[in-house]
Amino acid sequence: MCSAGLVIAFALVGCSGGGSDAGGGQSTFDQPPPSSGRLATPTSQPFRGDRFSLSVPGKPELSTKTIDTAVGKVKLHNAYVNVSSTVGLGVGYADYPRGSGFDFDFAVAAAAQQAGGRAADIKHITYRGVAGRDFRIVGKLNGFALFERIMFVGRRIYTFSAAIKNGGRTPPAIYTSMLNSFRF
Repeated sequence: MCSAGLVIAFALVGCSGGGSDAGGGQSTFDQPPPSSGRLATPTSQPFRGDRFSLSVPGKPELSTKTIDTAVGKVKLHNAYVNVSSTVGLGVGYADYPRGSGFDFDFAVAAAAQQAGGRAADIKHITYRGVAGRDFRIVGKLNGFALFERIMFVGRRIYTFSAAIKNGGRTPPAIYTSMLNSFRF
């Protein structure tokens, strides 16, 4: 699985609230070394999920997993695309039980911890009238730069991820394009 898929899974696991150990563990980043320093920008195509859509470069691989959290059993849905051997993109979502709360600060910190790093450059965002957080995950990530967005819409948490081998402090345009194409 691409690192972006792992980060999505860990971010959703970490967003369970209440400090419960919802599973996961240390992630492993085992992508092969980059074949070149340049990323060809593939053509994005529409992807329609359950009550959302966005554009991604390629056909996403889908997975679903049910985990125990502080708010009960939650089903995680992940879609990720290996854009190249150096770039992975993903989106994930989970529906929270009625009456459960959501804490962005906890979600950001837990996502970073589950990925084996810490959150940096945290920005409060509003996208299409909905609050969210953009952040990077930094630490010993085997040469990957990780970028995340977390949004809470109704009872649903969405996470968006980019894993970039030898990446810098700025997310790539392909990730920003995916974020800007998101409709719910």
